Amino acid sequence: MNRSEEYVYQLCNHSFLSLWSYVSPQGKEGRELCDVLIVCDPDIVIISVKEITLKRTGDLNANLLRWQKSAIDKSCKQIYGAERWICTAKHVIRQDGKPGIDFPEPKNRRIHRIAVALGSYGNAPIEFGDFGKGFIHVLDEKSLNILMIELDTIADFIEYLNKKENFFAQGRKEFIGMTGEEDILALYLHDGRNFPKDFELIFLEDELWINFTQKKEYIAKKREDKISYVWDNLIEVFCRDIISDRILPGTCLLDEEYPKNLLLGKTLNDTERCIRVMARENRFYRRLLGKFLRIL
Repeated sequence: MNRSEEYVYQLCNHSFLSLWSYVSPQGKEGRELCDVLIVCDPDIVIISVKEITLKRTGDLNANLLRWQKSAIDKSCKQIYGAERWICTAKHVIRQDGKPGIDFPEPKNRRIHRIAVALGSYGNAPIEFGDFGKGFIHVLDEKSLNILMIELDTIADFIEYLNKKENFFAQGRKEFIGMTGEEDILALYLHDGRNFPKDFELIFLEDELWINFTQKKEYIAKKREDKISYVWDNLIEVFCRDIISDRILPGTCLLDEEYPKNLLLGKTLNDTERCIRVMARENRFYRRLLGKFLRIL
């Protein structure tokens, strides 16, 4: 991995945990499928990362066009190609060629596409939408970091992606003052994790995200969420031991008197299904579960 791919993978690994995060998985004929792949039934997240330095000298418009082609258009091409291959495959192929977990059933799966365009440092306009074969979220350095930290469970992150895609699919793009993805996120969180309905024009004030994070409600939520990471740590203990074969499929994690309470499956996929129940909890419910574990 190069520096930018490592950075994105670590963010994903932190938010979605190691059992469901794959860096540089293999695709057709052993070639790299994409930079990061998240698979957590029924969701598949395909991530392509490009770090292209935006030249600040010469013809600005020409520089922006070249950056767009290299940082975004190439990612879109890779993402659509990865999606085509996934439609023909049964399971993930890890970077080392070993099999990963199965892909969700075609009739149930939901595919999400993310292009990470690094190197503009906020000096290039970031456009997202349907680039020909499905909606692609395009993120830069700032918005990627904020989204991964604020929506750091697979349930919360996917819910945002779904609602954003549906929102913009309805043609509601009349914004004034929008400066970045973080402003869209602030709008979403401020409205109770929903987007506004029945409007003709939305005005986003300057520094909307910064102002949102200074609200006492936001600060209180962050304080209350601290206990929820007990649940994340518990999941990751299982994940790391499973990946490193320290916990073998078929192992009972509890006392022998209660072997059916948490008996891991006979295969990697059976085991993943057991742990996935824990991983699909959103941040709010992890907070409640963390408090319960603390009481015990």
